[in-house]
Amino acid sequence: SPEMKRLVSLADKIAATDLTILLTGETGVGKDVFARHIHDVSGRKGNFISFNAAAVPRDMIESELFGYREGAFTGAVSSKVGLFEMAEGGTFYLNEIADASPAFQAKLLEVLETHEVRRLGETTKRRVNFRLIAATNRDLKHEADEGRFRPDLYYRLEEISFVVPPLRVRKEDIPCLVTYFIESMAKDACSNGYRDSIASISNILALRQWPGNIRELRSEVRRLLVESHYDITRMKSLLQDFEARRMINKLIETLKATDWNRREAARILGISDTTVRNWIKKYNLTPDSPLLD
Repeated sequence: SPEMKRLVSLADKIAATDLTILLTGETGVGKDVFARHIHDVSGRKGNFISFNAAAVPRDMIESELFGYREGAFTGAVSSKVGLFEMAEGGTFYLNEIADASPAFQAKLLEVLETHEVRRLGETTKRRVNFRLIAATNRDLKHEADEGRFRPDLYYRLEEISFVVPPLRVRKEDIPCLVTYFIESMAKDACSNGYRDSIASISNILALRQWPGNIRELRSEVRRLLVESHYDITRMKSLLQDFEARRMINKLIETLKATDWNRREAARILGISDTTVRNWIKKYNLTPDSPLLD
């Protein structure tokens, strides 16, 4: 889509800089993939280290990121290098930054300002050189304004920001994504005369709103592939049948909600009165009709 082309083009231009990057966008839009792309084209020789601030208990975050010396605390039977040091010369990707504790936010700001870390149990500091990419599905500016996030850290993180748009506003990306997922899950499927079927599958899937974004789309493609035993033609048929049942169930629910007012149901669903009447006749729908399995 034009917006994704613009974002990727901008990412390619700034990838080689040291600018701290903030990625925002709904869950499942591809922020992790976007961060990895920036690293891959940055020319950095170090590792891409990913850390989810919401997935690690708060009392373990400091030891994970800064590392520790043997004997620094109970259970520290040997020294450990922290993730900040492991990202030396590379990229540190910090996901779910909005969930970071105030204490961690203060320490992260210090690392960004000084480029130094100190392992737990040590007194000396070590120089680190990594590019930070932070990501969140929340409005970090609003979080800062409401006092739930440090404003100084917010402005330090947002040297350049990218808002990755949801899939529902870039549906022209769906055919590329569907083709990619099928090719990665069913080798050679797209090169054996199935491109028309895959195009039809993409057109049907583009009708949905995808609240779970690309992650939800990938799961749906995987499910359809498994249920069709990796037969692309059968996959298309299964999807057509599923979509028909889904639309009929939506019609049944809408008709019941409108006291069986066909015209109002058609308006809500964005279809014609004729289509509503035809579906009612074709599927023998009545006010007592149950939802289809």
